[in-house]
Amino acid sequence: MSAFVYEESSLLQALLADVAPPAIRDVAFASYFTLMFVIGAIWAAVLGLIVAALGNETGFTVIFVIMALSYVLAGIVVLGIRAGGRVVEDVSDAGG
Repeated sequence: MSAFVYEESSLLQALLADVAPPAIRDVAFASYFTLMFVIGAIWAAVLGLIVAALGNETGFTVIFVIMALSYVLAGIVVLGIRAGGRVVEDVSDAGG
């Protein structure tokens, strides 16, 4: 589990650092961290509400299935991603 789940954040940060242009890199990271913390808090609250509604015995089983399905769906979504270089325009001669 740790090979995939706990490495996700650092891999996404590295990807963001590679693809964000230097001019907007700080804003991109601020947006990324804000979005990730807000979504994480909402996700934890939703899972807690499910456990509270279903009870400990049933709720934790349902939560485990939901989390497992979310990882499978995320894996399917990223299947189409392929490695490739970023195209950087050379604007040093623009207007020359």
